[in-house]
Amino acid sequence: MRYASTRSPAVAVRFDEAVLDGFPADGGLYAPVGEADLRTLSLSLDAATPWPDVAALTASALFSGDLDPDAAERAADALRGFPPATIDLDGDVSLVDLCGGPSFGFKDYGMGFLAALAGDLLSRRGARGLVLLATSGDTGAAAAEAFADSDRFDVVLLYPSGPVHGVLPERRRKAGGNVSAIAVDGNLAACKALVRSAYSDRPLAARLGLVPATSANVGRLVPQVLYYMAAFAALKARTPGDFILAIPGGNLGNLISGLYAWKWGLPVSGFVLADSGSANPDGMLVDYLLGGSASRGERRFDEDDPENRERIGALAAGAPEVLRSMVSSVPVSKEKAASAARKAYVNSGIFLDPGAAAAYAAVRELVDAEGLSGAVRVALPGLQHPARSAAAVEAACGVRPPAPRALGRMLETFEPDLRIKAEPEALATALASIRAGT
Repeated sequence: MRYASTRSPAVAVRFDEAVLDGFPADGGLYAPVGEADLRTLSLSLDAATPWPDVAALTASALFSGDLDPDAAERAADALRGFPPATIDLDGDVSLVDLCGGPSFGFKDYGMGFLAALAGDLLSRRGARGLVLLATSGDTGAAAAEAFADSDRFDVVLLYPSGPVHGVLPERRRKAGGNVSAIAVDGNLAACKALVRSAYSDRPLAARLGLVPATSANVGRLVPQVLYYMAAFAALKARTPGDFILAIPGGNLGNLISGLYAWKWGLPVSGFVLADSGSANPDGMLVDYLLGGSASRGERRFDEDDPENRERIGALAAGAPEVLRSMVSSVPVSKEKAASAARKAYVNSGIFLDPGAAAAYAAVRELVDAEGLSGAVRVALPGLQHPARSAAAVEAACGVRPPAPRALGRMLETFEPDLRIKAEPEALATALASIRAGT
């Protein structure tokens, strides 16, 4: 496949260019152009196929022609240690637990693949990269773990003013690691604005070797297809009819990666999207995703980072009704989400994080309303360890979810390495200092 800007689809680049460049010069996002064949592979995989084989074979299918088979396999091998686990919540819905990685969240998959892949690409060029992220905790934790001790990357995390956490002490530069934490005099939106300014400054980005590590980078986004393939392989023998993906609220990256998987042949019959924080009728969120003028109310769908909406719009261009037929949005209140979390815990002993609980409520409501129970199999990705939202989970279930020891250490606060004003010049000076090792 080639990768073209969502704003200039006629101009395409190679995969390695899209990964290391990160953003097209026209301000758009790179999106895959062309097709991969996942249908043939999906039919050959089953529940007995080991996760490392699923990951390696899927990576080879996705990046055939972009990467040599060894490079694709090496990147996939970075995910070997945390296979997605499928756990039945009821007779129709199975949780795909993506919280077994080093930072206990789904970002470990795309981030781990990107770190291995980009490190390989930089090594071939004899170059060094810098990952710059705005974070309030979990994204930074995933980056710190994925790029831990890489000899090809520095990692710089921007935190809003307030408690700083998400990095194990041994990952930090002062302990010999490669992660620096900077506290910004502002909120998370101010941190994200600083990151955007740095990547938009093309000379600065080139000088520092900035490599995006959010889902804006196709090198992190496309590998998320791997866990959808794993879910289908694990569940297809028990799928009586349609295979459906339920996407937790607030994550368009998981929706667009699922849509790519469907476009390339994964036998998905539809997507159910939890519209958390809105009481608008079904379909209003889909209108928004397709570029409509529906009011967003208080939805939290990537309000600070709506990038993947642009990719969804590009995918739907020319045939919006096809996408509309594939995606259903269901409004879910906090009360409905809490009730679904309680039901999952009482029936199966499983804790769901608030996003997964909202998706469970949404898909359960849709399946019941349309009389589909017993005729579908739903895969619901669990995106973060419930202990990250321990208070909300405890309020819903009456029991506090236990936190793994390593996650507990990640949640401990620490003093940042630097404090700066929310100004691009202050950030540029800090990044130059970090790159120089001073």
